[in-house]
Amino acid sequence: MATSQQHTCDICMNQHITEYAIVRCPECDENFCEKCKTHHEFSKATKNHEVISVDNFRKIPKFVQDFNFSCPEHDESFVLYFDTHDKPCCAYSFHNAHTRCRNSTPLHTLIKNIKESSSLADLVTTISDLTKYLTNISEDRSKNLQDLVEQKNRIEMKIKTTKEAFNTCLDKLEADLLTNYRKHLLNKNSRYKIY
Repeated sequence: MATSQQHTCDICMNQHITEYAIVRCPECDENFCEKCKTHHEFSKATKNHEVISVDNFRKIPKFVQDFNFSCPEHDESFVLYFDTHDKPCCAYSFHNAHTRCRNSTPLHTLIKNIKESSSLADLVTTISDLTKYLTNISEDRSKNLQDLVEQKNRIEMKIKTTKEAFNTCLDKLEADLLTNYRKHLLNKNSRYKIY
């Protein structure tokens, strides 16, 4: 069943065919159905690309999904990373704008090194710890909110009970005053009748 969350195959969409994607290639920045995935795996230019399932891609935070892996000027994939500029560049930029620049590293080497480094494991641990911490904060805030609602209900009930007690007391006082007044009035009336 198709949902709004399903991604369509980019290759098929270009041919005006609707097929739902099962994998995504971050390097190509495209989604592929089963048939196109097979072509992608065997194509000389893309056979070394690592694909991820669309389900796993959906789990990636939105800001990572939206990251542009292509050069905004030339619409080509980044291939090098320049330590000097602290940014990636495409082959076209390298040949035309960065011919004198040194200290460049192929992105695939950096990615391989990142995957094998302990820094990635540390980052994953840190993110996991932060996620737990934020979850605890969220749960604490929810509990605090629930406690505030319960406290408000108790205070409202106490105010209502106190008001009812005051009203009962005032009603009794009113009844006593009226009774005393009537007695006093009867007493006065009876004295005047004697004379």
